[in-house]
Amino acid sequence: MSLVCRPDIEASYYAFSDQDDTWKTDKLTRAVSWLNTIPATTPALFCTRTEVVSTNGKRIGYSHLFQKAPSFKNALLQNIAGGNTMVFNNAARAILMKAGQQAKVAAHDWWVYQLVAGSGGQVHYDSYPSILYRQHSGNLVGDRLSRKRPGDRLLSIWRGRYKHWIRNNITELLKIENLLTPENRRTLKLFAHAHESSHWRSVVGVIKSGVYRGTKAGTAGLIAAALLNKL
Repeated sequence: MSLVCRPDIEASYYAFSDQDDTWKTDKLTRAVSWLNTIPATTPALFCTRTEVVSTNGKRIGYSHLFQKAPSFKNALLQNIAGGNTMVFNNAARAILMKAGQQAKVAAHDWWVYQLVAGSGGQVHYDSYPSILYRQHSGNLVGDRLSRKRPGDRLLSIWRGRYKHWIRNNITELLKIENLLTPENRRTLKLFAHAHESSHWRSVVGVIKSGVYRGTKAGTAGLIAAALLNKL
């Protein structure tokens, strides 16, 4: 985020480049082709699925394929794509600069998704993988496929880690709610109330806010987390 907010860096489009991943040759072409269809004054974010590979480049699998449309109501609960796939325009960058680099959030890419979607921008999730996401012993963040631990997400929810992330995101979003559309401000307030409530009140608040995850199973898990006071 410090790089995103540096005023001496100016371009038409911006992308995060993680040094241990390999971009596919058409990544930028696909991104710019879509970004060029969006008015320059509209914040726009392009992101994709990833192909997960080993240290030696052997395919492990693919990141999850999300089929529901990107939106702020989804962004409040999850990040649908990694920062290493993201390409965004100057209007999106301007929103990020207004929010500043000081936000104490779980992840920079999740924050980008929340701000672009929340400000009324356009987000496009491309199901075609744009990068080879390399897994190795030095990864700061790795893909769940490589760890072969399908219970990691449930464990994070049960231990309260996910709830902590959500709390931090809500706190930071409320600080810059003037950057959000009126509709998304309302969604944020409803979701914040659901987060502060417990059990059935939390479930009702989640339903009223309209937030959702990228899969039906994920949304069902969300309701269960709210009921158990883990949201």
